[in-house]
Amino acid sequence: MSTTEQVLLSIFKSFLLNNKENNTYAGIDWNEVLLKAELHQIQTLLYSTVSKYVTFEKANETKYFDNHFKKTIMLKYINNKIFYEQACLVLKELESAGVRCIALKGLYLRFIYPNPELRSMADVDILVKESDIELAKKALIRIGYNIVRKDYKDLQFIKDNSYPIELHHCIVEQKYIKKYAEFNKQVWDSALEFSFGTTNALVLAPKEMVIHLLMHMLTHMRTGGFGLRQISDLVLFCRKFETQLDWKRIYIDLVYYEIWPFSRMILLLCSIEFGLKIPCELLSQNSDDEIYLKMLIKDILSGGVFGDISSQERFNANRLSEYANANGDNIVYKLSMLRSYLFPSREKLRYKYSYARKSIIHLIIAWFHRLAYGILHQGFNILQRFRMLTDDKILEEAKKRVNLMKMMGLK
Repeated sequence: MSTTEQVLLSIFKSFLLNNKENNTYAGIDWNEVLLKAELHQIQTLLYSTVSKYVTFEKANETKYFDNHFKKTIMLKYINNKIFYEQACLVLKELESAGVRCIALKGLYLRFIYPNPELRSMADVDILVKESDIELAKKALIRIGYNIVRKDYKDLQFIKDNSYPIELHHCIVEQKYIKKYAEFNKQVWDSALEFSFGTTNALVLAPKEMVIHLLMHMLTHMRTGGFGLRQISDLVLFCRKFETQLDWKRIYIDLVYYEIWPFSRMILLLCSIEFGLKIPCELLSQNSDDEIYLKMLIKDILSGGVFGDISSQERFNANRLSEYANANGDNIVYKLSMLRSYLFPSREKLRYKYSYARKSIIHLIIAWFHRLAYGILHQGFNILQRFRMLTDDKILEEAKKRVNLMKMMGLK
């Protein structure tokens, strides 16, 4: 863990634990800390917590922090507020069109923070029933939004000076949650009414929200990683609805949806590091938990909200760990890792290559389709990928991540 990550984690803990003991830092590169906070989308939390709890060793450091970061963060606060108000207009338009919808993630979770503007958002996620997709699409187009992406799970809309809108008809990633249809029904059956300014929409019931947050983290973990913002969402939500959460029922559902090993490690981490109150009998510890918890916090810190693809080393390790499932330290292991990445099985190919399931010929076509797509759209550099074969550092990181994911039931 780097010094920057240690400082960020310490400040993040102060926020979640409401730690009123002053932390004193000297010789810190606050530009690096802010950059890392941005990758985790917690820069607003960083500024408010530093202003409240941190003591700078030198007066000029206080002045530097205020001069360089206060204006940036204040603009972020203002943007968060403006974009939220625009999102409320979207909900109002859907309500007027007769579309029942569930406001997901940040649009609702912002209210569990001490100040709603502390919770940053990159887009607005809205769940509608599949039968209402066309009606909802027309409503968004009517108020100036344009469709920019359509796939099997959602439609994405954009509009100048507004958050992107993601319109979902399924609440979880079907590839990773086998019983997604059952959870989708459970979510609709238990949804609650909530007021967003001058309009109303549905939100997830407390139990379903906890399960959804864990499923969402699992999906990110499988495809790259998740960051501190997802942790703060979970901890603050559970704290807000502490008296309404029946952890035994949550445990039963997590087992039923086959995500308990992953969920146990996340909840254990939140309990030990961030003060989340969970019944001890649900989190009985194993002898090797401490080792894996250290690996998990390292993975979270180095990842950021979307797995920190700005780091090529981290990106390569993520991609290898997503596709590989090999063990060993010799050339066979390295070749197996590379082969799994370049020529994945049908089950590990993304949805756009689902035709690969038809036959071996279709699978081979899908491999070349994937390679061509990477070269044309993602700057895929084949020489760089073959460098993985000889880069022991990348391979070692990928191997550790594979072991962590196996332990959490993701492999």
